Parts: sequence; C-alpha cells; structure tokens
Amino acid sequence: VEENEIRANLSHYERARIAALATEQGVFASPQDALRHLFANASRAKRSKIGSFVILHRELDSVLAFPAAIPERLGLALAQAMGEGAAVVVLKRLADAERDGDRIHAVVKAVAGSSDGRALGLT
Repeated sequence: VEENEIRANLSHYERARIAALATEQGVFASPQDALRHLFANASRAKRSKIGSFVILHRELDSVLAFPAAIPERLGLALAQAMGEGAAVVVLKRLADAERDGDRIHAVVKAVAGSSDGRALGLT
C-alpha cells in the first residue's frame, strides 16, 4: 500500500476507506489493526488521523458525493462531533436550502486550492 499510496497521493478518507473495507472483508480484525498493518510506515499521529476518517466512512459514506475532497481539519472536526453525539452534517446549495425551508447554520462562501506544480496534490 505504501508505494501506491505515495504515488496516488491518497486523501485521509481514501486511506480510511481502505482500512475499513479490509476489515469488513475479514482481512483484519479491526480498523485499528488494519491501520497498523497497512500504514506501518506512517507516524502514529497520521494513523490516528486516518482512524478518525474511518468514523466518517462508517457513518457517512453512502451520503457523501465527494468524500475524498474533505480536508483534514474538517474531517477531524466532523469525526470529533460525531463522537460527541452529533448525528448528521448536511451540505446543500444555499438556494436549495432556502427553497426547502431548511434551517441554515453556516454558509461555505469559498473553497480554494493551489499547487506549485512539483507534486500531484492540491493544498
């Protein structure tokens, strides 16, 4: 996994999905066991972050359109909120939410990405 992971520049969510699916298919006894074996060269802190994304995969995978695009900080915050009892986080276009009469808690005004061209990833 390590060599392909580096080449593909996988997101934390994609790494978590690998660990979760390997566990679901019986390759590993638990997601933590999968993380230790699949990402043995990663630091303990990085494996912990990926483990947080396992929670997102387990709870939200079927409703997320672009889960690999979830930034690290947002994913960690969502996983923490879910661990504290938050049930659902819904992202919807503002016009659709207003039309549907939804209660709006926050609006994402912009997202950005950049690349210096030296790597495949965006930040």
